Amino acid sequence: MTETDVIGHLLNIEQQAADLLLDAQTEADRRIAEARNTAENQYKTQYEKLIQDFESKYSSEVKAVDTIHDSTMSNYKDTINHNETDTKAFDALMNELLFNSLEKTSKTNTARKF
Repeated sequence: MTETDVIGHLLNIEQQAADLLLDAQTEADRRIAEARNTAENQYKTQYEKLIQDFESKYSSEVKAVDTIHDSTMSNYKDTINHNETDTKAFDALMNELLFNSLEKTSKTNTARKF
């Protein structure tokens, strides 16, 4: 072999190594992309399932709270509607509170004038 043949042979080996390295890098990139897609799909599936579970629990709890609220409000309205109002006693209390208060205030003001 001559020097030219040796150098050519070495250049061929270097080219083969570069091609092999490029193929390996391409394969590694493909595998990484495939693994990333698989992981993202698994994450998305689990995330959607979790969100669906949370929404389901939220809906059932809202319904339960609404039911309790409606029942409580119904009981309260029934209690209010079935209580008799004593307007005479209320009027008497208002007269006593308002007019006695006004009389005391006017007596105090007239006492201050003298």
